[in-house]
Amino acid sequence: MKASDFPKSRILNAKDLARQIVEGNRNGRRYCFILGSGSSAESKIPTGFELEMAWMHYLMGQGKDKYDYQVKSEYGAQAEALLSSHTGEETERLANCLYEDVDEKGKRKLSHSFEEIKAAWTEARENKTGPWTYNFSEFYFDIYRLRFHDNDEDGYRYLERIMERSSPSIGYHPFSLLLANSGRNNLVVTTNFDTLVEDSLALYTNQKPLVISHESLAGFLSSELSRPMIAKVHRGLFYDPMNSPDLALAEEWKDKLNHLLAIYTPIVVGYGGGDHSLMSFLEECKSLKRLYWCVRGEVDQLPERIVDAVASKKEGRLVKIKGFDALMLELGKAILGADCLTPTTVQAHFQEQMNSRVSAYAKRWNELNGEQKPDLEEELTEIRAAEKSEEEEREKEGKLTAWDYFQRGYAADEAKQWDAAIEAYTKAIELKPDFPAAYFNRGVAYGKLRRYDEAIRDFDRAIELQPDDADAYNNRGIAYGELGRSDEAIRDFDRAIELQPDAPFAYITRGIDYSEIGKYDEAIRDYDRAIELQPDAPEAYNSRGFCYAKMGAYEKALADIQHALELAPDNPFALHSLGFAYMKRGEAGDRERALELFSKAISINSSLPEPYEDRAKLYREMGETELAERDEAQARELRQKK
Repeated sequence: MKASDFPKSRILNAKDLARQIVEGNRNGRRYCFILGSGSSAESKIPTGFELEMAWMHYLMGQGKDKYDYQVKSEYGAQAEALLSSHTGEETERLANCLYEDVDEKGKRKLSHSFEEIKAAWTEARENKTGPWTYNFSEFYFDIYRLRFHDNDEDGYRYLERIMERSSPSIGYHPFSLLLANSGRNNLVVTTNFDTLVEDSLALYTNQKPLVISHESLAGFLSSELSRPMIAKVHRGLFYDPMNSPDLALAEEWKDKLNHLLAIYTPIVVGYGGGDHSLMSFLEECKSLKRLYWCVRGEVDQLPERIVDAVASKKEGRLVKIKGFDALMLELGKAILGADCLTPTTVQAHFQEQMNSRVSAYAKRWNELNGEQKPDLEEELTEIRAAEKSEEEEREKEGKLTAWDYFQRGYAADEAKQWDAAIEAYTKAIELKPDFPAAYFNRGVAYGKLRRYDEAIRDFDRAIELQPDDADAYNNRGIAYGELGRSDEAIRDFDRAIELQPDAPFAYITRGIDYSEIGKYDEAIRDYDRAIELQPDAPEAYNSRGFCYAKMGAYEKALADIQHALELAPDNPFALHSLGFAYMKRGEAGDRERALELFSKAISINSSLPEPYEDRAKLYREMGETELAERDEAQARELRQKK
C-alpha cells in the first residue's frame, strides 16, 4: 500500500495516542515501546542515517568521518591525515570484491552493489527532505561493513565512543516514569546498543530494570514482572552487538516476542525498519494484532514496507510526532500529570538524591575516621590533612560552602559540642536553605540540649524536604515524648515504622511512649518485635523489663533487665530499672539491693533524675529524712534542666 492510500481515520497525533493509552490501561490493556536509533537522536547519538552519511563521506574521499572522535588528540595529526585519505576508488574496489564474494551458504557479503549504494547516497545528499531518510536505511549494514570490514571490534569501539559521551535527553524523563509507573507499560524492545533507557531509569526512578542484552537470556523476560524490562534484540554494546547485513532475529527472540506481543500493544518510535530482522518479524508476527507506528514528518514519506506492516494489523495506526522528546512529554503530561515533569520537580529530585548520597557518604566517612583502622589510618590522615589545608584556604577567601559547615557541625557532634554543632549547621542552612541533613542534625543537637521545641521545628523542616526520612520521624517522636505529647510521638513512631518496618529502635521508642500512657500490652508487643529484629539490643530488654515491673510481673522484669546488664554491664538506665523492679517487688533484701543499684546508676551518670527520685523514696521508708530531701532536691534540679 502506498502511504497516500493509508486511511486518514487511522492517522493520529501524540495527544490522540496519549488518550488511547490512558483508555487502554483503564481497560486492562498493556503497551510496550519499540525503539530505533531515531529515539536516541535528541540525546546526541547520531541516527543510522547520520552515521551512513558520515561513513560514505569518508569512504568516498570527501574527508574524515566527523563521528570518529579523538583521532587527532590521541594519535596526532599524521594519523588524522591518514584516516582522511580514503578514496572513492578504494571503496568501489572493496565493495565489488565483497559483492562478488559469497559465504559457505552462497550468500553475498554485501546485499547491494556499489552502484546501488552510491546512487542512494547521491540522492540522499541532493534531497534534504523527503523519503530518503527511510529508504537510505536499507543500506546501513552494507555501509557499516565497508567502513569497518577489516575488524568488527573497530566498529564496536567506534560506537562505544559515541555512546559513552551521551546522556538521556528530556524525553527520557517522562519515558522512564512511564516504564516505572504501575508496572503495566514496562517493556522496551530496541535495536539500539546504547544505555539511554537504563541511564534514565537510574536518574529518575528507584527501579532497576531487567536488561536482556543477549538472545540466550530472552527466557527471563516475563509479563508477570512489574519492573521495567529492556530487550536488546541486536544485543548490547558489550555483548558482541549484531551489526551486519546478514542480520537475522534469533529464534529465542522470536519465541519470546511472539508471546509478549500478544499481551503488549507495541508503540514504535524512531525505527525505520531498515534491517531485515525485527522488521521481518513484525510483518510476520501472528500474535501482533495492534500496532502504533510513530512518524516524524509527513506520512506520505513512509516506504511501502512500513505502511503495509501497519495496514495489515487490524488496529494499526500511524502517529505523527515532532520527535521522541515531544512525544514523551505529551504522553507524560497526559498520563502522569504536568507537575512531575517541571524543572523544579526534577531539581528537587536530584537534590534529594544528592543529599541522601552525600549524607550516607559522610556518615561512613566519619565512621571510618572514628574506627582508626590500621589499614586505613595512614590514607585517611593524609586525606584529612589535605582537606583541612584546602578548607583553611577557602575560609580565608570567604568561600566556605554549606557542605563545609555541615562537616564542621558533624565533627562538633562527634565531640559532643552541641552548641558549636548548632552554630555550624545554622551557617550551612543559611547558605543552603533546602539542606535536609543539616536540619536533621541540628534537630538532634537541640535534642541533646533538651531544647525540644526547636528540635521539633528542625525535624518538621527535614521531613518537609525529605518526606520519607524515617529517622526524622523517629527523632521528632522522641522530642514529642520528652515534652509529654505522647499521642503525637506515637503517630511519628507509627510513620517511622511504616517507612522502615525492620528498624528495631522505632519499636523501642514507641514502646516507651505506650508505657508512659499506661498501654503496657502495646508496649510489650513493640519490645518483643524489637528483640525479634535485634536479639542483642540491651535497650529492648531493659525497656521490656521496666514495663513488666510497672505491670507487677517482677520475675519477668528481673530476667529481662539482668539480661540487658549482661549485654551492657554499666548501663545506668538498666541499673536503675533493676533497682526499680526490686523496690516494687519488696521481698526480703530487695530494698538493700535497690539502694545499691540506684547509687551505682548515679555514680555512672549523675544527670539522670529517676535514680535520685526512687532512692529518696527508699530513704523516707527507712526514716533517713535528710538523705531523702537531699536526693529530692537533686532530682528537682535535674528535672528543671530538662
